[in-house]
Amino acid sequence: MERQTIQMVLGPGAVRHPDRQEVLPPGAPASLPPVFTLGELLEYRVRATPESVFGYFIDVEERVTRVSWQELRLRAGSLALGLRRQGVGPGDRVLLSLQTSPELLEGFFACQLLGAIPCLSEAPGLGRGLRSWMERLIPKLRVLEPRAIVTEGGAARPVADGLAELLGQARPSVHAVEELWSEGDVVAHRSRPEDISFLQFTSGTTLAARAVTCTHQALLTNARCVAGSGGQQWLQSDLVVGWLPLFHDMGLVATTLSGITHGVPVALMPPAAFITRPTRWLWAMHVLRGSLSFAPNFAYQLCLKRVQEAEVQGLDLSSWRIAYNGAEFVHADTVRRFAARFAAHGFPAQATVPSYGMAEMVVAVSFHEAGVPLTVDTVSRSQLARDGRAVPVPANAPDGLEVVSVGRVVPGHEVQIRGDDGRVLGDREQGQIALRGPSLFQGYYRDPESSHEVLQDRWLLTGDMGYLVDGQLYISGRCKDLIIRGGENYHPYVMEGAASAVAKVREGCVAAVGLANGATGTEDIAIVFETAESDPEILRQLRLQVEEQVRRVSGLRPDHLLAVPPRTIPKTSSGKIRRGAVREIVLQHLATERAGRLAVGS
Repeated sequence: MERQTIQMVLGPGAVRHPDRQEVLPPGAPASLPPVFTLGELLEYRVRATPESVFGYFIDVEERVTRVSWQELRLRAGSLALGLRRQGVGPGDRVLLSLQTSPELLEGFFACQLLGAIPCLSEAPGLGRGLRSWMERLIPKLRVLEPRAIVTEGGAARPVADGLAELLGQARPSVHAVEELWSEGDVVAHRSRPEDISFLQFTSGTTLAARAVTCTHQALLTNARCVAGSGGQQWLQSDLVVGWLPLFHDMGLVATTLSGITHGVPVALMPPAAFITRPTRWLWAMHVLRGSLSFAPNFAYQLCLKRVQEAEVQGLDLSSWRIAYNGAEFVHADTVRRFAARFAAHGFPAQATVPSYGMAEMVVAVSFHEAGVPLTVDTVSRSQLARDGRAVPVPANAPDGLEVVSVGRVVPGHEVQIRGDDGRVLGDREQGQIALRGPSLFQGYYRDPESSHEVLQDRWLLTGDMGYLVDGQLYISGRCKDLIIRGGENYHPYVMEGAASAVAKVREGCVAAVGLANGATGTEDIAIVFETAESDPEILRQLRLQVEEQVRRVSGLRPDHLLAVPPRTIPKTSSGKIRRGAVREIVLQHLATERAGRLAVGS
C-alpha cells in the first residue's frame, strides 16, 4: 500500500499540513479502549477507526509521511508474515535496528502480532562507525539472544559480515526490512497481559547491558498515567511531536506508545533532524499544530542558544499545551528563559511540566501539575552538601540552590526517601528515591543478580537522590555521580548546567567529575566541556568564563578545566554521559600534562 508523503518546509514561510489546516475544538478526553495488550489495541483501532491517523513521520529532508491505522496493520501483518517465514514465533526476541521511520513502528507491531518480543536499538553506523556500533551491540546480543535482527537495506550485509567475524556461527540472522515484506497476513497471536510486550535497554556502559522487561499490563497502566496525571488530561484533539530516539523510554513510551494507545496521533522525526537544526522541532509543532511534546532540559537550552530570531519569523506555538521536561536535571532558569523567549510566538507561559521517570517503571513516575507556575525550592547549598538537609533560604541568598519540583507520583504508585541505612526519611531529608506500584518492572531480562540489587520487597531502589516536601518530589542527583569534597556531597548537574550556559560551550556536552586527590585527602573537581573553538587565546578566555560561571552558580571553583573538541565526551546510546570514561580522559590529560612539565624541567 502506498503511503502519503509530501514535502514540507520546517522554517519561515511554512504552511500547515493539509490534515491540520483547521483549529480543532478541544474535544473529549482521550482514553484507552477496552484492550489488555498492544496486539489487541492494533486490532481494535483498525476495526474502530481504520482511516484515522496513526502517525506522521518527518525525515531529515523534511518530507512528511502520513500513516493510518489501516496502513499500519497491513504493513505490520506483511512484516510479521516475513518474520514468521524466518522462524520467528511467540517469545522470540527480535532486535529492531532502524532509524525513526514508519518501518520501525511497523516492525514493532509485527512482533506484537506474532507474540515475539521486540527490542529497539540505534541504527547501525556505516563506514568507520560500524565497528564502534558493533562493540556497543555485542553485549546486548549476549543478553537477548535474538532470533533475528532487522535493519535497513544498505546496512544488512555489512552488519551480517561484521557479526559473522565477531560471533561466528552463534550470530543471529540479519534481515533488511525491505526483504521481509510478504504478500499475505497473519492471525494475531493472543498474548496475555502479563506477557512481555518489549524489552528496553537501560542507559549505561556497553559492558553492563541490562534489558528492562515491560509487560503489556505495566505498559498500558503507565500510558494511562502519562495521559492523565497531574491535571494534564490528554484530549482527542491533541497531537504529540517528538524527536527523541525510540530506543529511549521517553521516545518510545512517553511520546509514542502513550499517544497511540489513547488514539492521539504522533509526529516523529529522527534525533539528528533536531540536533542539526533545533528549529525543526519548533516548526513541526507549528506545521502540525502539535500540542504535546517531551524533551530533556538540554533541548530547551539548545533552542535558547542556537535558534536565531530570523529562523522563527512567523512561528506559531500557541497550540503547544504541555511541554514536558524530564530525563535529566530540570533547570528553573532554562524553563523561565524558554517561556520568555518564545512567548512572542504564542508559547503559553505555564506550559512546561517538569517530570521524572525511568524505564524500570515503564517511563512515568511523577509530573508537576499542568497549567500552574513552577514550584521552585531554594535551599542552602552548603547544608544540603554537608548533612543532606534541604533547608529553605531566600531566593537571592548567596548560598541558595534552586531545585525544581517534579510533582507528585502518578496515581496508584508510592515513593519513599531512604537513608544509607535503609531508614525511611522525613520531609526535606535527602536520600535515595524508592518506588513501587503497578508500573514496576519484573526485573532485568536474564539478569537476576542485577534485579536483586535494585528490587527489595517489590520496592525499586532507583539510584537517584532527592527529597520530599508535602508530597512533592525534588530530584537532587544520582548516588553514583556524587562528588565528595571536604566530606560534603555535591551533585554535578548544577555545575554542568552553569558551564553549558556559557557562549561557545556545546549544550548538553559538559561533564563534571570528581578525582581522588591523595595530597588533600578529598576529591578535586574537573569540568570537561566541548567547544568548536580552537584558537588558544579564545580557549583560555573560555576556560576563565566557565570557571567563573561554575563558581558563581555552584559556589565551588573547579580544580581542572578541560576544553575538548565536539563529540569527545563519551555518552551512552541514549545520550547520557559516561562519567567513568570522562574521568579516564581527564586523568590521561593530567598525566600527559605532567609528563610534559617533567620533560621541560629535565
